[in-house]
Amino acid sequence: MRALGRPMLTLLALVAMATACASPREPSKTPRTAVEQLLLSQAVSRTLSDLMLPLSTGSTVALEVGGFWNDRMPIATETDNSRATPAAAAPVPIDVYAPPGDLLFVRDMLAGRLAEQGLVIRRAGQDAAYRVRVLVYGFGTEQGQSLFGMPPVQSTLLPFSLPELTLFKKQEQQAYIRYSVDLYDAKTGKLVASTPWYRGTSYYNYYTLLFFFSFVRSDLPYPPE
Repeated sequence: MRALGRPMLTLLALVAMATACASPREPSKTPRTAVEQLLLSQAVSRTLSDLMLPLSTGSTVALEVGGFWNDRMPIATETDNSRATPAAAAPVPIDVYAPPGDLLFVRDMLAGRLAEQGLVIRRAGQDAAYRVRVLVYGFGTEQGQSLFGMPPVQSTLLPFSLPELTLFKKQEQQAYIRYSVDLYDAKTGKLVASTPWYRGTSYYNYYTLLFFFSFVRSDLPYPPE
């Protein structure tokens, strides 16, 4: 009994110190990782099988896309004049946040789907029989975290800090898109058809168990480990 007493007390002490906490879902604050890019593309891909326009094969269409400007537009955190010529003395921004190409990416993926259906895609400025207007209501990633254990502690009294003691930790990321499509006659501007909105999601969760053991759960094909 005495031999079992000390390990049991140690376990009880760890459980007593352990705290459970969960951070609210929030947007990623870093430039897009490969996982985020895969999540976004997978979310769009899941909507394409349902996308169908009432047009005959060979119809010419020009795609337009509209939506909210991404709040992760390029933001200069510092400037570098070493690359500027005397004729162009304006500061050159470096260390940008992330490229604002989200809406263009959605447009190009939808263009590929419409081309598979036999439609002919025209570039902006070229003659087309129809205008396809894609309205993106939301497109982005969110992340959240749940922890059962002791978070890292920075001591003001001791000259060292305690690392995170993880009994169970879940780090989750989810991508989401919602959009609708309006079809117009290019010559008259008359609305020909309007679709209901399409919705797609994808997730990637990273788990840590008992300090060292980790595994991934995701609906991505061949998710990064």
